[in-house]
Amino acid sequence: MKKLLMLLLLLISFSLYSQTDKEKALQYGKEGIKLVDNGKLDEGIELFEKAGKLDPENIIYPYEIAYAYCLKNDYSKSIEICESLKKRTDVLDEVYRLLGNCYDFTGNQSKAIETYREGISKFPASGKLYHEEGVCYSGMKEYEKAINSFQKGIEAEPNYSSNYYDLSKLYYFSEEELWALVYAETFINLERNSKRTADISKLLYDTYKKGIIIKSEKEAYISLSKSPDLTANKLLLFETNYETCFSLAMITADDKSLSLKSLSSMRQSFFKIWYEKGFNEKYKIGLFDYIKDIYDNGYGDAYDYYIMGYGDEDFVTEWASKNKDQYSKFEKYYIANKLKLTNDNSVYRGK
Repeated sequence: MKKLLMLLLLLISFSLYSQTDKEKALQYGKEGIKLVDNGKLDEGIELFEKAGKLDPENIIYPYEIAYAYCLKNDYSKSIEICESLKKRTDVLDEVYRLLGNCYDFTGNQSKAIETYREGISKFPASGKLYHEEGVCYSGMKEYEKAINSFQKGIEAEPNYSSNYYDLSKLYYFSEEELWALVYAETFINLERNSKRTADISKLLYDTYKKGIIIKSEKEAYISLSKSPDLTANKLLLFETNYETCFSLAMITADDKSLSLKSLSSMRQSFFKIWYEKGFNEKYKIGLFDYIKDIYDNGYGDAYDYYIMGYGDEDFVTEWASKNKDQYSKFEKYYIANKLKLTNDNSVYRGK
C-alpha cells in the first residue's frame, strides 16, 4: 500500500511538472473565474495575475482582471487596464464593452458612447456593442437613439438575444405594441429558460391582452399599432397586414375570453391566414416560418403555452400535467429544432 501511494504521488508530481506554462495558466484562469463567480474577487485577481505571468500573450487574463475590478466598483483601475488592452492587435469586442460600461457607470455617458462606437468600427458584426450603446442611450432617456442602436445590433448579429429583449420592453410601452410581440417572441426562442425569458413571456401575454379589445360579442377590435392605414398608399405596410390578419382570426374565434387557450387559438388562425394570403412571400420573417413549422408538426398548443406561460402559470401547470406525453414530445422537438436567423430573414421595424 505504501509503495502504491508513493508511486501515485510520483506520477502526480510528474504530471504537474510536465504541464506547459499555458496549461498551468489555463488552470489558474478556470479557478479564478470560479472564485470571481463566487464573489471572491481579490483571490480571483491573484490567480489571473499568476496566469498572466505564465501566458503573457493571452489577452483573456488581463481582461478578467479588469472585469473583476469592475465588479469591485474600482472603475478607474478597470478603465486603465482596458485602455491598455484596446491598443493590442488581438483586442476583443468584450474589451470595448467593458470599457464603455465602466465609463457609463462613472457617469461619463459621452465617453461610453464614444467607446462603443470605436469598438463597433473595429467589430461591425458585434451585436453586443450595439446593445450596450442602446442601453446607454436608454439610461439617458434618448429612446429613439436606443431603438436605433438595438435594431442595428439585430442587423449586425441577428441571433444575439439581448437586442430583442430591450426592444420588446421599449415597444411594450409605446404605441407600436405589435413590435413588442415580434421582438418578445424572437427573444424567447433565442434565449430559452432564463429569468429574462420568464419576464418576457409574461410581457408577450400581457401585450396581446392589452392590444386586443373585446367590448362585447359583436364589438371587438385590434389596437397593436398606430401605423396601419387602409388608404391606397399604405396597403403594403407590415403593420396593416398583420392587424388585418389578426382581426380576421379574432372575429372568427369561438372563444374571445383572451385566456391563454383562446389566444393560442387566435394565433394559430392568424398564421394560417397569413400564409394563405401569401404574406410570407412578401415578408421574409424567419420567426414566422419557424412558428409555422412548429404548428405544422402539431405542437401549436404546447408551444404557445410555453412562450406565453408566465402570463398564466396555473393554467400551464395544469395543462402540462394532463398532457404529459404531448408536452414531452414537444420538448424533444423544441430542443432539437432551434430558431436560427440570418440577415435575410431577421426582422426589425424599419427594415
